[in-house]
Amino acid sequence: MDSCENCGAKPASRYPVLGDAQCTLGYPNPDPVIMKEEILCDTCAKIPADERPMSKAEAQALVDSRTWYHDWEIVPGVRTGGRCRVNDPAKTLNAYFNLPERLDGLRALDIGAWDGVYSFELERRGAEVVSMDIQGADACGYNTAHKILESKCQHVQASVYWLQDNGELPEGQGVGQFDLVLYMGVYYHLTEPMRAWEAIKSVMKPDATLYFEGLVLDYAWEREPRLAHKQELIEQIRDMPIAYFADKEFSFDETNWYVPTAQCVYKWLLAAGYDVKGMGIRKDMSRCAGTAKLRRE
Repeated sequence: MDSCENCGAKPASRYPVLGDAQCTLGYPNPDPVIMKEEILCDTCAKIPADERPMSKAEAQALVDSRTWYHDWEIVPGVRTGGRCRVNDPAKTLNAYFNLPERLDGLRALDIGAWDGVYSFELERRGAEVVSMDIQGADACGYNTAHKILESKCQHVQASVYWLQDNGELPEGQGVGQFDLVLYMGVYYHLTEPMRAWEAIKSVMKPDATLYFEGLVLDYAWEREPRLAHKQELIEQIRDMPIAYFADKEFSFDETNWYVPTAQCVYKWLLAAGYDVKGMGIRKDMSRCAGTAKLRRE
């Protein structure tokens, strides 16, 4: 049974694509001729060709033209093939944060968006999304994914520290205020993690929610084999609010600077002016995730 070339649905039928043939002398033939056939489902066959969503083959060609960080199924049957696998962005956000299925009318900021896998999931749920990363949208797969998904997400190239000055920028130059901030996999890449927590506050609305996630030291031997001989020591200190200076080598990633204990992350948030509403640890990955609100004075 054939599958639709455009959406992958079954069953699908073959439809002729008509065009104008050229005779050998260059004069147009007034009678249309069959140039090729398309395999389409009944739904896609009713949509004019220039109004149809991008086909699977077209999406695959675009995906293959880029180097990706995230590996996820961007559209049915097409995976991006990066080194950080995300089996299902929706399930990941639900598992970490129990994020509402609908975010209509809310503004969301995704800090450290990279290819935009979670930005586009927030948009799918109805949010107006700003994706922020230190690299440009063309330096990764972001713009390609944006095109494939016909996204309206806005990309801003900036450091999280830049948010500190957001309120002092001329009108129209800042990113504004947000109802939710997604801050996944970032703080341990920073040389000044406390400064970042404080900067994020400046773009949160009074009742906004911060969704945070990242590496912690608590079960580091599961993630970093070179610390296996330190397991007993780590177990003794993981209840303390301290951070391990990774010296750019933790988990074989030279962009990792400080790996805190979960207790340290909790204390960072309190010191920066947040109320932590919930927090947990995934032991097999030595990662924590949680939610926080601005502390009301």
